[in-house]
Amino acid sequence: MPFPARAAGCGDHRLFASEELMSASPEGSPEESRTLLLERAGLTVLGAPDEAGLPAPGEVWKSVAGFLVEPDATVPVSAPDWAEQVDARWLELARDSGLIAPDGTFLIHVGGRGLGRLGWAVVRWSAGARLAATLTDGPQQPEFVTMARDAHTSCGVTTEEYDIWLVRTDDGARGVDPQAPSGS
Repeated sequence: MPFPARAAGCGDHRLFASEELMSASPEGSPEESRTLLLERAGLTVLGAPDEAGLPAPGEVWKSVAGFLVEPDATVPVSAPDWAEQVDARWLELARDSGLIAPDGTFLIHVGGRGLGRLGWAVVRWSAGARLAATLTDGPQQPEFVTMARDAHTSCGVTTEEYDIWLVRTDDGARGVDPQAPSGS
């Protein structure tokens, strides 16, 4: 399983955001459900990238949610404004690392129920986007990973017991085209 397991309460039958969208349009594809979810989060969905040369979403999930990973920022799940805090910290990490391209685009993968098997989506950031409150795997459990279109950096948001973790990775290859042949 490429995604980290999350603790869930026994007998927990709550509907989650992605399930609500999928049940609202039972004939819709997972891709359509993801598009609706991302648009509800305030992002503009531009389609799917050419994934040649990009790390698979599961690889990036492992780098931001692995056993030895330490967060760059944390937000207590119990904070009354947890979603706003997570969004503000994610945006700060994303901007500081160049994850968001000058045209406002980046890649995103949602780990919520039913959508984890999909690949990357290309999206455009817009002011007022609410990622943490919308891209969840349960109440107060945001689960998504974002990556620069050139794959030089990523930032994952995961829920770990009592805190929401934000983990940024940087391969040091800022601006390097992952599809370019490697030279000697």
